[in-house]
Amino acid sequence: MRRLLATALVVCATPALACSCRPVDASTPPPSYLVLGTVVDATLSPDGQAATTTIRVERRHIGKTGAVVTLHSRAHSAACGVTFEKGKRQLFAFARHNGRYITNLCLMLQARL
Repeated sequence: MRRLLATALVVCATPALACSCRPVDASTPPPSYLVLGTVVDATLSPDGQAATTTIRVERRHIGKTGAVVTLHSRAHSAACGVTFEKGKRQLFAFARHNGRYITNLCLMLQARL
């Protein structure tokens, strides 16, 4: 019985997600966009896998954006996702991909430099 259970666990196991960012240092290229802003809306997709965050931009440090930006990310940190709290003011690092602004844990680490 133990062998059967052990075999089932090995066969049915799914790979674990793990976020891995390369070390951020002075040689790391800057993000495409870096802004100071306040979260005006933060929602999760119905399945809880994706996060959508709308920010009001107060100051642009890198890149040109509108006064309001909507960021898309995975929701779980294990998948390098990030979520934000409504009303929180902070630096946001992000990029543009397929016509959308995207962010992730690795980009947000660059905002701390």
